[in-house]
Amino acid sequence: MDFLKRLRRYPVALAAGLCILAVVLTALFAPVLAPYDPDEMDTATRFAPLGTPGHWLGTDEFGRDILSRIIYGSRVSLLVAFTAVAVALAAGGVLGVLAGFSGGVADVLLMRLMDLLFAIPALMVALGVVGLLGPSAFSVVVALGVAYTPLFARIARSAVVGVRSAAYIEAARAMGASPARLIRCEVLPNILPILLVQVTASLAWGILDEASLGFLGLGVQPPTSSWGAMLTTGRQYMYQAPSIALFAGAAVLVVVFAFNLFGDGLRDLLDPRSSR
Repeated sequence: MDFLKRLRRYPVALAAGLCILAVVLTALFAPVLAPYDPDEMDTATRFAPLGTPGHWLGTDEFGRDILSRIIYGSRVSLLVAFTAVAVALAAGGVLGVLAGFSGGVADVLLMRLMDLLFAIPALMVALGVVGLLGPSAFSVVVALGVAYTPLFARIARSAVVGVRSAAYIEAARAMGASPARLIRCEVLPNILPILLVQVTASLAWGILDEASLGFLGLGVQPPTSSWGAMLTTGRQYMYQAPSIALFAGAAVLVVVFAFNLFGDGLRDLLDPRSSR
């Protein structure tokens, strides 16, 4: 509750957080909120225009309700983004903490490996992984998890290097605390805010990259609904049904901006050195 009270001082971040909450709830309750089955086809109503009774956002080339497909598409985008970022946070966080806390040769070797991966654009790494595994939701999760791991590793390592020589760490070490206990009780609580801020930014990139891979046909495969696949369809049928691409693109835009704005507010909230 104290966190929510403090968050109220940042109205833009609060509004972005409420927007994210609304999208998450929409994804969770998609079967209740969607007026139709997203895969239900009705060729008699194909390319129904915007505002058609019963199909308020129109229909696509197979007569499927666009609103229902956008609602169900939020499930795919959020699930892929959250899972990929969780994988990257776990893998990169462990590698970064171990490298920063141990130092020496292990630190150098791990960070040079991360630098090698970090030098390649994340989307290019994702394209390579998806090319090896084949297009699917699982492949996108693995691809983005691998692509984002170096970033979390570098951030975690930098944060650990900044606190490993602090007085309270030295005091705990002098009292006989084991390395595992030092990391769990002293290091992690102090670097967690930095990682949480990066999580929000990575979630925005995850949704954007998932949509990009879906647009290229390398993400979730038809007939499963996803925002990226809808953008591809919308590009093909821009003149017959412009609402397909318009609303799928708007969904990506709104959610990405919401995560970025919420991350900015979270950074200001958790960092006592920042100012409004």
